[in-house]
Amino acid sequence: MSETLVNQMIDVQDTLVDLAIQKEQALINNELESLQMIVRKESSLVTKANALEERMRLEVNLTDYTLKPLTERLVSVLLDLKKQNEKNTLLLNDSLAFVRGSLQLFQNDRSVYTKEAKSKAEPVSIFDSRA
Repeated sequence: MSETLVNQMIDVQDTLVDLAIQKEQALINNELESLQMIVRKESSLVTKANALEERMRLEVNLTDYTLKPLTERLVSVLLDLKKQNEKNTLLLNDSLAFVRGSLQLFQNDRSVYTKEAKSKAEPVSIFDSRA
Protein backbone atom coordinates (compact mmCIF):
# COMPACT_ATOMS: atom_id res chain seq x y z
CA MET A 1 0.00 0.00 0.00
CA SER A 2 2.79 2.44 0.90
CA GLU A 3 4.62 1.81 -2.36
CA THR A 4 1.39 2.32 -4.29
CA LEU A 5 0.77 5.73 -2.72
CA VAL A 6 4.34 6.89 -3.33
CA ASN A 7 4.19 5.66 -6.93
CA GLN A 8 0.89 7.49 -7.45
CA MET A 9 2.45 10.67 -6.08
CA ILE A 10 5.46 10.24 -8.39
CA ASP A 11 3.09 9.83 -11.36
CA VAL A 12 1.14 12.95 -10.44
CA GLN A 13 4.31 14.99 -9.96
CA ASP A 14 5.76 13.68 -13.25
CA THR A 15 2.61 14.81 -15.01
CA LEU A 16 2.89 18.22 -13.35
CA VAL A 17 6.47 18.50 -14.65
CA ASP A 18 5.26 17.67 -18.17
CA LEU A 19 2.51 20.28 -17.87
CA ALA A 20 5.00 22.86 -16.59
CA ILE A 21 7.15 22.25 -19.68
CA GLN A 22 4.06 22.63 -21.88
CA LYS A 23 3.22 25.81 -19.99
CA GLU A 24 6.68 27.20 -20.73
CA GLN A 25 6.12 26.66 -24.46
CA ALA A 26 2.63 28.19 -24.27
CA LEU A 27 4.07 31.25 -22.52
CA ILE A 28 6.88 31.61 -25.04
CA ASN A 29 4.48 31.24 -27.98
CA ASN A 30 1.78 33.41 -26.38
CA GLU A 31 -0.82 30.63 -26.71
CA LEU A 32 -3.42 31.77 -24.21
CA GLU A 33 -5.96 29.03 -24.93
CA SER A 34 -3.33 26.33 -24.42
CA LEU A 35 -2.21 28.06 -21.25
CA GLN A 36 -5.76 28.05 -19.87
CA MET A 37 -6.16 24.36 -20.65
CA ILE A 38 -2.84 23.55 -18.96
CA VAL A 39 -3.76 25.56 -15.87
CA ARG A 40 -7.07 23.68 -15.57
CA LYS A 41 -5.25 20.34 -15.79
CA GLU A 42 -2.68 21.50 -13.24
CA SER A 43 -5.38 22.58 -10.84
CA SER A 44 -7.01 19.16 -10.90
CA LEU A 45 -3.65 17.43 -10.44
CA VAL A 46 -2.69 19.68 -7.54
CA THR A 47 -5.95 18.73 -5.83
CA LYS A 48 -5.12 15.06 -6.39
CA ALA A 49 -1.55 15.59 -5.11
CA ASN A 50 -2.86 17.26 -1.96
CA ALA A 51 -5.17 14.31 -1.27
CA LEU A 52 -2.32 11.85 -1.87
CA GLU A 53 -0.04 13.86 0.39
CA GLU A 54 -2.57 13.70 3.18
CA ARG A 55 -2.96 9.93 2.77
CA MET A 56 0.81 9.51 2.69
CA ARG A 57 1.18 11.53 5.85
CA LEU A 58 -1.20 9.14 7.61
CA GLU A 59 -0.23 5.83 6.02
CA VAL A 60 3.38 5.95 4.82
CA ASN A 61 6.59 5.98 6.79
CA LEU A 62 8.93 7.72 4.34
CA THR A 63 11.94 6.80 6.44
CA ASP A 64 11.25 3.11 5.75
CA TYR A 65 14.40 1.76 4.14
CA THR A 66 12.46 -0.29 1.58
CA LEU A 67 10.89 2.93 0.25
CA LYS A 68 14.21 4.75 -0.11
CA PRO A 69 14.50 4.38 -3.93
CA LEU A 70 10.93 5.64 -4.33
CA THR A 71 11.40 8.57 -1.99
CA GLU A 72 14.61 9.53 -3.81
CA ARG A 73 12.73 9.42 -7.11
CA LEU A 74 9.94 11.55 -5.62
CA VAL A 75 12.43 14.13 -4.35
CA SER A 76 14.08 14.23 -7.78
CA VAL A 77 10.76 14.80 -9.54
CA LEU A 78 9.81 17.52 -7.05
CA LEU A 79 13.11 19.30 -7.66
CA ASP A 80 12.52 19.13 -11.43
CA LEU A 81 9.06 20.61 -10.92
CA LYS A 82 10.46 23.37 -8.74
CA LYS A 83 13.07 24.32 -11.36
CA GLN A 84 10.49 24.36 -14.16
CA ASN A 85 8.08 26.45 -12.09
CA GLU A 86 10.86 28.94 -11.36
CA LYS A 87 11.52 29.26 -15.11
CA ASN A 88 7.84 29.79 -15.76
CA THR A 89 7.66 32.42 -13.04
CA LEU A 90 10.47 34.34 -14.74
CA LEU A 91 8.66 34.09 -18.08
CA LEU A 92 5.43 35.36 -16.53
CA ASN A 93 7.24 38.27 -14.87
CA ASP A 94 8.85 39.18 -18.19
CA SER A 95 5.45 39.02 -19.89
CA LEU A 96 3.92 41.27 -17.25
CA ALA A 97 6.75 43.76 -17.63
CA PHE A 98 6.20 43.77 -21.39
CA VAL A 99 2.45 44.35 -20.98
CA ARG A 100 3.04 47.17 -18.51
CA GLY A 101 5.54 48.78 -20.87
CA SER A 102 3.11 48.43 -23.77
CA LEU A 103 0.33 50.06 -21.78
CA GLN A 104 2.59 52.98 -20.95
CA LEU A 105 3.23 53.48 -24.65
CA PHE A 106 -0.51 53.77 -25.26
CA GLN A 107 -0.93 56.45 -22.66
CA ASN A 108 -0.84 59.83 -24.28
CA ASP A 109 -0.86 63.47 -23.48
CA ARG A 110 -3.79 65.47 -24.97
CA SER A 111 -1.81 68.65 -25.18
CA VAL A 112 -1.37 70.77 -28.26
CA TYR A 113 1.91 72.46 -29.01
CA THR A 114 1.17 75.64 -27.05
CA LYS A 115 2.20 76.85 -23.65
CA GLU A 116 -1.44 77.18 -22.50
CA ALA A 117 -2.41 73.71 -23.65
CA LYS A 118 0.40 72.24 -21.62
CA SER A 119 -0.95 73.70 -18.40
CA LYS A 120 -4.51 72.46 -19.13
CA ALA A 121 -3.65 69.02 -20.47
CA GLU A 122 -4.40 65.89 -18.48
CA PRO A 123 -2.65 62.60 -19.22
CA VAL A 124 -5.26 60.06 -20.28
CA SER A 125 -5.02 56.32 -20.53
CA ILE A 126 -6.65 54.47 -23.44
CA PHE A 127 -8.86 52.87 -20.81
CA ASP A 128 -10.05 56.19 -19.39
CA SER A 129 -13.86 56.20 -19.31
CA ARG A 130 -14.02 60.00 -19.61
CA ALA A 131 -12.60 59.98 -23.13
